Amino acid sequence: SQFLTPALANFIASRHSDFEKYRLLEQHTDLTKPHEWYPYARLDKRKIIFHAGPTNSGKTYHALQRLKQAKKGMYLAPLRLLAAEVYENLTSEGIYTNLVTGQEAREVPFSTHVACTVELADINRDYDVVVLDEIQMLCDSFRGFAWTRALMGVRCKEIHVCGGTEAREIVQKICKMCGDDFEIKTYK
Repeated sequence: SQFLTPALANFIASRHSDFEKYRLLEQHTDLTKPHEWYPYARLDKRKIIFHAGPTNSGKTYHALQRLKQAKKGMYLAPLRLLAAEVYENLTSEGIYTNLVTGQEAREVPFSTHVACTVELADINRDYDVVVLDEIQMLCDSFRGFAWTRALMGVRCKEIHVCGGTEAREIVQKICKMCGDDFEIKTYK
């Protein structure tokens, strides 16, 4: 009987550490509270401005006008060509801009702005204005994670999202869950 007690104690201790490991794993992989995944983005009250409308209605143009006024900004594109187009546009207006895509990276000394594909969004830097184009892509089963990550994770007080009106409801729900202010501008 004197050998049974230490053996039982050792068995329980070994089992307890496995349960503790499982509890920690469960905490780190909890997918039920996505608004808690990006705690630094939650530090500031953010304003999400949804530019909603059909193709070629001027929604991205108006958001980019605000980006040009910012001291520090980022444009997030669904395609490399759109990121390059915005890079050229900002650069031609004298705004020092980096271009970051999966195929190329152009780094400009003392840059204040970034034009990149949405998958390469930097969520670890602070920005004054961010433009997230084609927001309806967050419903895409293959690439939607990148738009969701950008919308929830960018560290910026003013985020302009551009896209079709079909994404309004899901963007509004994400804003509410994250405690962000939501405003909509409609284009025809």
